[in-house]
Amino acid sequence: MTIVKIPLTVIDADEDIQKLAMSALIKGAKPSFLNDSVSYPIEQKYLELDHAKYCYSQGATITSYPLFVEIDPTSDVPDGIPNATYTNESDEEMRHTWETWCLPNHSIMNVAERNFIGTNANSGDDLPLADLVPVFDDLIHPNELIDLIAEENPTEID
Repeated sequence: MTIVKIPLTVIDADEDIQKLAMSALIKGAKPSFLNDSVSYPIEQKYLELDHAKYCYSQGATITSYPLFVEIDPTSDVPDGIPNATYTNESDEEMRHTWETWCLPNHSIMNVAERNFIGTNANSGDDLPLADLVPVFDDLIHPNELIDLIAEENPTEID
């Protein structure tokens, strides 16, 4: 379940956030209040990536949001992404490529001649949206990836 935590001051001041909060309620989110914020647990399929980015831009935190990043597997992981660097056996700081950033039980997906990696591939947990700012323009929602896979592998209906 994706968690969108929005400061009350933002909800009070931003009509677009108010509409998104109302939409979350209609789709079954049961908000909880904590200090000066409201947390909305919502199914990721109901949270469009553009809406999540907008909420983030207005001060919300978004966690447990499974996304993918379109990548070049041999390119360096950008600064700002957790664990972009590591220390080698000579005690030198090295930069990961997307290939080496993955845990052994995760892999890079090739779909329609494009490469994607899950935002959970390094730790097993989906990175918070705040940790993905360096790759904001390369993010893709799972529903979009499913659509790409379906386009690449159409099935015939009798």
